[in-house]
Amino acid sequence: MKSSFVKLSKSTLAIAVAASGIALSGQGFAEEAASLSDAVKNGTVDLNFRYRYENVDDDSRAEEADASTLRSRLTYTTQAYKHWQAQVEVDDITIIGGENYDDFHNDKTDHAVVADYEGTEVNQ
Repeated sequence: MKSSFVKLSKSTLAIAVAASGIALSGQGFAEEAASLSDAVKNGTVDLNFRYRYENVDDDSRAEEADASTLRSRLTYTTQAYKHWQAQVEVDDITIIGGENYDDFHNDKTDHAVVADYEGTEVNQ
């Protein structure tokens, strides 16, 4: 009795498995916007906060440092359009509580250094 199985190459088998996985998941590739203006309108916004506390005791400085800061990050990503996307990310560092450290910008040279200075910048 002969076998009725078809012999497939490894690459053909890999493509078949990947295609069935996509079909079974109900999702294909991400849908692209119909126009550039739609890509901008249908973009996504992400907001992220990270609190940080740092204590530094440096023997070469008279005062130890206590830094309490909050990093806020705003990210906007457009929807894909013709296989392209754009993203902009803005970070803001805010001092929470007192400024009891030298950040190289605040003239508190008697305190230990924590290089988290207050400000806002485009990250990427």
